[in-house]
Amino acid sequence: MECPSCSQKIRGRWNFCPNCGMKLSPKEVLVHRGIRDLEQPFGSLAHEGVVSKKFASVRNMGDSAHGSPKGIRPQLGDFEHINLLNLRRFSLSYVSPEQEHEVYKIGRIIGAYLAKIDAESPQNRDLFDKNSGRDFWGIIGDKALQEDQRRTWKNLGIGFIGVERIDRKHGVVKYSLDESPSSVVHKRNTPCFMEAGILSGMVESLYTISQRDVSDALSVQENYPVVELSLLDKGENPPIDPPAKGELESMLFETISLVLDEAEACRRGLPDFSYMALDQMINYLFLTLSPGHIILSKQAGRICGERISREANLSGVGRALDFLQRIFLYLRAGIIHAKEGINQITVSMDESVYASGVDNVGINLCTFFEGILEGTLSKATDQRWYVLETKCAGNDHLRCEFNCRLADYTKM
Repeated sequence: MECPSCSQKIRGRWNFCPNCGMKLSPKEVLVHRGIRDLEQPFGSLAHEGVVSKKFASVRNMGDSAHGSPKGIRPQLGDFEHINLLNLRRFSLSYVSPEQEHEVYKIGRIIGAYLAKIDAESPQNRDLFDKNSGRDFWGIIGDKALQEDQRRTWKNLGIGFIGVERIDRKHGVVKYSLDESPSSVVHKRNTPCFMEAGILSGMVESLYTISQRDVSDALSVQENYPVVELSLLDKGENPPIDPPAKGELESMLFETISLVLDEAEACRRGLPDFSYMALDQMINYLFLTLSPGHIILSKQAGRICGERISREANLSGVGRALDFLQRIFLYLRAGIIHAKEGINQITVSMDESVYASGVDNVGINLCTFFEGILEGTLSKATDQRWYVLETKCAGNDHLRCEFNCRLADYTKM
């Protein structure tokens, strides 16, 4: 048996890895607990403001949504390349297709935050006060609200949305969705579950304005470029049909090809960047679900790193790290520097997209980058490397730092 976290060879039956301490049976926790914890985006996590208190990017999201962003990263800026968002999402779903359910549910949480931010911003307060207590369908049809939603999505780099049809009789709202981050790959059959979740969360939040019960849910029929939202009875779960494993593999490898080509102008009418709060929320909410999700995140990164190394024909530590430095800058993932030692390397990262502006959340946030480093180094050297984030800017450190060791020396 091999530990999925540190790759330690394990003999016999262990519940925990004797080398790194990782729990070795995360599947039940991963699949069942994670989905259950994301069922209600209006529960304790969203309303207690855990994310907004700890993440400056989330607190600034309203300013960015209305075209007046406050800077957090002085060199890279506060927008990341959409190919990084897709790289992480499709690699996670490739490792475990069940994650498409969680992508949708995390999207609902983001949508709830966006609606809350819009409602509380000074430029929109009168607009929402005017609609307080009105019929839900009248609110959905409010042209000023629709324009505000379109502006929010555009300025945050999520895409272009528009209300196509409102059917009060059957409880249906149909939105058009164009140039979403997910749509840059597999254009004919794009699974835009994240974007559909954000739409669902925004619309559900409008229930609070119309004084309806927010525990109702919305069914989603997502067939890009149209997302149809329908009212569900309480207790029902929105149907999500994840793509087949082979299709997810195709999406992931297509995204990796775009990254290797350092592709530009991936979208016709929008820049190729989305506001980093979106990915920070996805990353944090995912990692805090269970220890199994931490394993998944690193494994997804490792698969990306191995593929990047193979497709770029990387050979040797120096070339691998130089290449990653350039790719990370292209993705606006962070600024990395490496210091080589005997059988180990220290990689520091400034302006990590996952940790910048984060205030001591108590967990390391760059597990996905751990995996990318580990996979790239291992494939480029034909040796097993073990990478661990030892410092994180999200935990009161100046910058993120990774210790990279050859597997034979992990116990030194």
